[in-house]
Amino acid sequence: AAALKNLEIIEREDLLGNAARVGALFESQLKTLESLPIVGQVRGRKLMICVENVADKATKALLPDDLDVGKRISDACEAMGLMVRPIGHLNVMSPPLVITEGDVDFVARTLAKAITQVADRFVKDGIRIG
Repeated sequence: AAALKNLEIIEREDLLGNAARVGALFESQLKTLESLPIVGQVRGRKLMICVENVADKATKALLPDDLDVGKRISDACEAMGLMVRPIGHLNVMSPPLVITEGDVDFVARTLAKAITQVADRFVKDGIRIG
């Protein structure tokens, strides 16, 4: 009975349609992060996206593990009200099916700020990125 009710809600609220529409926006907004100095690649589709953080964009060389770049970015995001899952040099996001366009803007803007803060800190600490 619970599963049938769940399916009813998914259909009534058009959650899959929302995921397709807003997911496309989520994907395109996060792709803009590839212009940031330590983002090597944004990969995934719709509402399952991963941001790869690197030391060198051209070679895709990773930052040293001890810098814990994914966690640093995650911590910076959390301080601004966004939860992002760090996995090594990656930041993974899989927002809920009810995500809105406004939520997408918040995620992209906040993640860009956090990545920039971490990259700036690396530069100040003499860690070479490029």
